Amino acid sequence: MSSHFSTEVTFAPLEDDAIIAYTRKELLRGGPVDTACRRVLSSSRASKDPGMSLLRDAMLSLSTIFFGKQHKQPKISNRGYHLYGAVLARLNLHLAQSEFQTTNETILTVLTCNLLEIFLPTGKNNFLKHIRGLETILTMRGPPEQPLSDEEHTIFTGLRLLLIVGGLTMSTPTIYARDRWKALPSKTEDDNGQVRRSIMNILADCTCLRSTHDAYIRGDFGAYQFLIDESKSQYERLEILHPIWVAINKAEGGDATPPSGKAQMANQNCATTYMLYNTTVICLMNILNSLKPSPRHESLRTGAALRIAKCLEWKQFQRDGLDAEGNTIGFVAVRVAWTVLGGFETPEGRKLARVVRSVVNDIFAVGAWEGDPAGSPRIDPGSPDRIMWVDDVTEPW
Repeated sequence: MSSHFSTEVTFAPLEDDAIIAYTRKELLRGGPVDTACRRVLSSSRASKDPGMSLLRDAMLSLSTIFFGKQHKQPKISNRGYHLYGAVLARLNLHLAQSEFQTTNETILTVLTCNLLEIFLPTGKNNFLKHIRGLETILTMRGPPEQPLSDEEHTIFTGLRLLLIVGGLTMSTPTIYARDRWKALPSKTEDDNGQVRRSIMNILADCTCLRSTHDAYIRGDFGAYQFLIDESKSQYERLEILHPIWVAINKAEGGDATPPSGKAQMANQNCATTYMLYNTTVICLMNILNSLKPSPRHESLRTGAALRIAKCLEWKQFQRDGLDAEGNTIGFVAVRVAWTVLGGFETPEGRKLARVVRSVVNDIFAVGAWEGDPAGSPRIDPGSPDRIMWVDDVTEPW
């Protein structure tokens, strides 16, 4: 019977809602964009609310591109990119109207565009434009007042890591480094959630350190000792959290210090928090090592990068079961570790590339590597968003 049916997936028979539901399941579980998906799927297509209409089209553009990429259907992906261009044009007009500038729908629309540029990029570092926009919108809106609605809590906690990463990339202090924003509760307030929030706050402070570090590079030499002292202080704060994480991981069935030397993660949450911890170690050591190079700083950087790689390699740490925050933490951690390990120039970097390909099914690989100075996979000129992985790497790790 199969000979009577085409195996090619086409867009025509599929409803928009099915495309969105597919992307929600595969890429956007949990977090603010999952909230946006629910709102879009429950709203009427005939709604005259301009905010909801724009949010629906933004979600549909991301979902259509993702669906087309996953099923290797460039016509579907191109349809999504065309829609995305129209969304950006409408978003600029939308933001020019004061009554729409800081609404939840506007924030969710910009966030959806941001995730599209992270996972399915249209150009190098385009996601930073959306991060700058989100920082501006949240600054205008002001710190969240307690108590928060469930939707507001999901939005503000979901934005935290993205804006911190943007601040680190641009060497600009993020609003999440301010006390009132640091007080925002985590997505979950269990022990693991509290540890993750503490790590996030340290990482947010790193955006301020990066900004001061850039000022030092430009000639503000009076900042040297402050940077040394503050970076060491932040690292001491971070170290205090490690035994707490070890205890949580052990209580939930893992073992961070087994006789074999191979740490066992209890679950996805523990693994994600551990990747975030080691990402923060690298950020702090990058600053310290640039100011005061030492074998210890370099050893801590490399060790953290290898732990991120091993954590990703852990066979149960897969895309299945990860929420949007877990996917984003994984994306950031892998990018940072990739740079430290030297990309394809080292056996460790090549090993990490193979693990990324096998574990995350190209979700991170689509946009994580292009333009990285440490060395990148080759880009297929016939499809700029697809990676041509090197298959002849055989070095053991």
